Formats: sequence, C-alpha cells, structure tokens
Amino acid sequence: MLAAIQIGTDPVLLRTRGAVLETAGLRVVSVESFVRAMEKILTDSFDLAILCHSLPRTDRLNFTAAIRRRHPSALVLLVSGGRGASTGEEDGMDAVLEAEPRGLLRSLRDILRLRQKVGGAQLTEEACQA
Repeated sequence: MLAAIQIGTDPVLLRTRGAVLETAGLRVVSVESFVRAMEKILTDSFDLAILCHSLPRTDRLNFTAAIRRRHPSALVLLVSGGRGASTGEEDGMDAVLEAEPRGLLRSLRDILRLRQKVGGAQLTEEACQA
C-alpha cells in the first residue's frame, strides 16, 4: 500500500480528499500545518506528498525541498486550483493533479503509471476505472 502525506489549510477539504485517496488504496496522513508536516516526514515514510494549491508558495517550496532530502524517491504533487492536471514541473513538483475527485484519481493513476519510481504498487482497480 502506498503511503501519502497531504498538506493543506482546509480541514474539510483534507478529510474529503483523504477519503477519496483512501478509496484508491492509499494510506493517507493529512496535516493542516507546515510545521506538523515537517515533523511527519522525519518520523514516517511516504511514497507521495500531495500539497494543496492553497498553501503559501514559500511553504510549498520549503516542504518540497525537505521531502526530497528525506524521501528522495517520493513523488511531490500539487493539487490544482482549477487549472487541471499537467505533468510539467511546477516549483519542483513532479506533477499537478486535478482537484475534482474523479479527475484527481485519474490524473494520479496516470502519473503513477508514467513514473514507475514507486516500486510497482498500484491504485485499486476501482480507482483505475474512475
């Protein structure tokens, strides 16, 4: 099972997105604080880091640098604010995911298929059909 940390400022959005990601077979840790996120990457191992577009850019940049140092093989993904998904790098991110649940799962699935650096683990079959 892939482990993901998601960071954002809206607790309702984090719970909702976390539930969507868990239905896809991910183990999700959600944090609302940049400081708490930094603590979690020191104590836990993650395959994915999912950052909300609402985080201040400075926090996104600092967290991306920190997780790359601590977990170099982890994918760092940004959830878009309505711009849609892309595989282009943005501020050192591996990709930008769609925010809408089906689009989120679809773009995550596509990225995991493109980037085989997560050791062959996959999303559940239901998520792949989203």
